Amino acid sequence: MHICFDIRKVQLDHLDRPVVTLGTFDGVHVGHQILIKRVVQKAQELKKKSVVVTYEPHPQTVVSPLNAPLLLTALEEKVPLLEQLGIDELLIINFDQELSNFTTQEFIEEILVKKLNPAHLIVGYNHAFGKNREGKVENLRDAGSIYNFGFEMVDPVDTNDNVISSSKIRKELTLGNFRAAKKMLGHSYPIFGTVIFGSGLGATLGYPTANLSVASNKLLPKSGVYSGKVQIESKTHFGMAYIGQRPTLNQKEIVIEAHIFNFEGNLYDRKIALYLDEYIREDQKFSSVQDLKLQMQKDEVLVKQYYQLN
Repeated sequence: MHICFDIRKVQLDHLDRPVVTLGTFDGVHVGHQILIKRVVQKAQELKKKSVVVTYEPHPQTVVSPLNAPLLLTALEEKVPLLEQLGIDELLIINFDQELSNFTTQEFIEEILVKKLNPAHLIVGYNHAFGKNREGKVENLRDAGSIYNFGFEMVDPVDTNDNVISSSKIRKELTLGNFRAAKKMLGHSYPIFGTVIFGSGLGATLGYPTANLSVASNKLLPKSGVYSGKVQIESKTHFGMAYIGQRPTLNQKEIVIEAHIFNFEGNLYDRKIALYLDEYIREDQKFSSVQDLKLQMQKDEVLVKQYYQLN
């Protein structure tokens, strides 16, 4: 997959009338995946390139910063999920104040037609664009007739009679309904970060951890213990993760830390990817550090059972 940043400043002639979809795609959830797989399929049928266009930063951070959602996937977390779907090109639009003020027609002419010039456009049922999100699916369908490109709309995807959406996934993660959120996501929940120095308590208990520093606008799921995989460069390790305020130690700051099974090495200042798979238990305050250690041993057993490592 080729990635092109800030597409308003570069030539895209090499695309040669691709099959395109546009969107924020926060979480790259099951609904997004079905849409993007359709783009790949249609591109193969037409013998064209498949192209996903996404915005950076999230449009709400520019249009209404106080109402901007916490993100399911930062750009670096989104990229590998999109790549797995088999697209040819990921194009990133720098979403700024100027772009936020594009009218429906300006967006169609300047971005869609002049910059992308698609042979075929595929969008989700609720796709909106342009100033105040005034541009709708109907405007794109009409533009296809005027500017000579094919058009498709993908219907909403349901799970348990609920339409899948990024906002619903955020809600489920916050409430601790991790399995419901993961079902809608269709993949593990990614948390990418840089390893920083922690308190060192885990090591004294026999459970050394990698403490992660993550972006302030990253949505963290409900506090507690999770089963998780940790990717370090190209290698994946099993482990267990903790998100919370360490109530046993009376801390206020939220920490994200992962104990990696059978791992030795220095990870400080390195970028790692944590993928959460299962919610093991809620956060708890223990009467002593020794009680905490005993519970961590029980957590380890449950996580290893989950991954069938025993």
